[in-house]
Amino acid sequence: AELVADRDKPGEPLSILYTGGERDMSGAPVAETNMPSAVFALYGDGQSLLQLDGNFGQSESYGRFTPVRKPVKGTRRKFTFAWGGRKTFEKFRLELSPGKSSAAFGDLKRKALEHPLDVTVCISRDTSFGDAVKYAHALEKIDSRRIKINSCEPGQFYYRAFLPLEKWRERQNRLSQPPEVRFLSDGGVEITEITEDWSDETKIEPALGVKTEKFASPEAAAATLSRLAERTSTALVFASPAVKMGRFYDFKAKIQAKISIWYFFTEN
Repeated sequence: AELVADRDKPGEPLSILYTGGERDMSGAPVAETNMPSAVFALYGDGQSLLQLDGNFGQSESYGRFTPVRKPVKGTRRKFTFAWGGRKTFEKFRLELSPGKSSAAFGDLKRKALEHPLDVTVCISRDTSFGDAVKYAHALEKIDSRRIKINSCEPGQFYYRAFLPLEKWRERQNRLSQPPEVRFLSDGGVEITEITEDWSDETKIEPALGVKTEKFASPEAAAATLSRLAERTSTALVFASPAVKMGRFYDFKAKIQAKISIWYFFTEN
């Protein structure tokens, strides 16, 4: 906290969170090898070992947080982590399902008055995609130091997957081109591969190649997505708000590759 200053709240101490970071199969942290390669992130980044203990988006962190003293390039900092043995939170499982979500959120808020909470979110299989998006907006509002929305039920999706930037619907607005998945009303699945052609040196943006394939079998679609997603570890999902979450969960269970980032967009 002695290294970084908050321009929006000058003089207030920053709280730094040790997350442990995302790990590979051997248990080694991936922060140094995977984009954004952040060991210490100023915004929410699950890969980083350290991040600010606040709900900060990537864009809002630019210009807000500045170094107290600018270190000389190439110098090293050593951090030592020690746990004092004091439990500072309680685990809480938030179960959200049709007709019961208001009561669940009320119980969560009452419990948070007693103790800081480490919250795991479980969205039921029979919840519609549209309602899951509404839940995500509610979770975004309460995600805080008192109520930390840290994880989701195994096999499900972290709530921020349902809060992508709207501009990412348009391919030209994306920094990279992960594969797209569309869940169709007839039960089929479409997988779209987008490739970038940088051969025209007179253009500052690549030409995009688009190839879409429809699958009647979810297993075949999952196999294709697993192959295409290896490059970015990301998938963009498009579906009707009426689709039940169980369909997404069943599809995810068939994925063989490691997809770290999912973003969901509603469409008619």
